[in-house]
Amino acid sequence: MVDAGGHRLNMLVAGRGGPTVVFESGLGDTLEPWSKVLDGVSEFSQAVAYDRAGLGKSEPGPEPRTAKRIAAELRAALKSAGIGPPFVLVSHSAGGLYARVFANTYPDEVAGMVFVDSTPEDFFERLKAIQSPREQEKFEERKRDYAANAHEGRRAEWASLDIALTQARAAVPLPTVPVVLLTGMADEPDKTPEAKQLWLDLHNEWLSTIPHADHVITKKSGHYIQVEEPELVVGAVRQVIGNVRGKSRRP
Repeated sequence: MVDAGGHRLNMLVAGRGGPTVVFESGLGDTLEPWSKVLDGVSEFSQAVAYDRAGLGKSEPGPEPRTAKRIAAELRAALKSAGIGPPFVLVSHSAGGLYARVFANTYPDEVAGMVFVDSTPEDFFERLKAIQSPREQEKFEERKRDYAANAHEGRRAEWASLDIALTQARAAVPLPTVPVVLLTGMADEPDKTPEAKQLWLDLHNEWLSTIPHADHVITKKSGHYIQVEEPELVVGAVRQVIGNVRGKSRRP
């Protein structure tokens, strides 16, 4: 349990060597979905996973749970734990919004980034344009059910999602570091084929703005690639760290 500025966060640290790999979970998720990836990464570098405020074993934090607040709390928690930069940020889903804000706010501390099926900031708006009224109604019902049945920490993050999306849009440019984006294209019951294609299209649009980024598309996994194909994520992290270490050795 480490201090993040008045409240404590549950943090798990494993492995040795730099740069330190920091995992950022998806909206409302604990560190648990990273367990297999963290085990793999800790074999060749120091790895850090944590529960954001109000999730898992962490204490609640101030609201609203914006991307800027979450980034500042993560940085404070890493300092409290005696873990310094450079960092490779590995983020899932909406965690990608938080990671992008962190990287834009503290660019000198970020050495690389891996995005695991990261949420495109314009997905929800663009989805409206391709859905029928009935599909849109069903989608809104699912969102309401999700929020109603979520625990308090997850509801707090959900309530601030629009702010996080706005902050991520403004978090440009990213530092010039190695970037890998993984997209899961396996069928998922809660996404229509059109929604999946839009997700991929938006990933491609975003990557076109980032020089030297790599894109890994898998049809074996859905949204939780780190659970379904952890070796794919470990490989992406290994690639980025190899690039970072190689760069540091150049004259």
